[in-house]
Amino acid sequence: MSKKKTNKESALEGIHLSILEDWVDKGKTETLPDEMVEYLDQLNFINALWRSVNSPQKIIKKLSLTYNINELIAKSRFEDAMTWFYLDDKVKKDSWRNALFEKLLQLADAAILSAKTVDDYNKASIIIERAYRVKGLDKDEDPGIPDEAFNKPTKVYSLDTSDFEDLPQTNRHLLGQYVDEMNILESEKVRIKREAGLEPKELFDSYEQKKDS
Repeated sequence: MSKKKTNKESALEGIHLSILEDWVDKGKTETLPDEMVEYLDQLNFINALWRSVNSPQKIIKKLSLTYNINELIAKSRFEDAMTWFYLDDKVKKDSWRNALFEKLLQLADAAILSAKTVDDYNKASIIIERAYRVKGLDKDEDPGIPDEAFNKPTKVYSLDTSDFEDLPQTNRHLLGQYVDEMNILESEKVRIKREAGLEPKELFDSYEQKKDS
């Protein structure tokens, strides 16, 4: 028996999955419109068929006939179902990988249950090995960001560029000339030169000035 007629293309076509994801993210608190309820029903229909039917084309055709939708929309629903039920990071390639992994495990279970000889069990182990590779379990895991990257960096402050091999040496003579040409008080020039290491620092200079005043 055919479901509700939905052959007419909806204004929501192409964004149903985004609406569904947003609905779940919000805690399923809002009431879904009838069109979205039917869309979710179609995804569940596809998921149920996927466990028993091996051919995507057969599933798409059956969905098209059951819900009276054209095959282009049915194909879109099938892709959405693969994404919705089997996807972790919203990448279609991973969606298919997860779906095939589950299908291979089902085949392996069936092979083990029906096995009667050692050769039958070997065939089941081959299926399991294929599932292992499909899932990518034979590949090294992404190491991710090392813990050291989150450590607070050590900052080193120095007026002497010789402390850093990758920095060019300062031309102290030119720097002194530049300070002398600045339109500031002589006492300020002396202070800048001392801070830049162009002249020796006087640790008790401020104390002596106060004493003499």
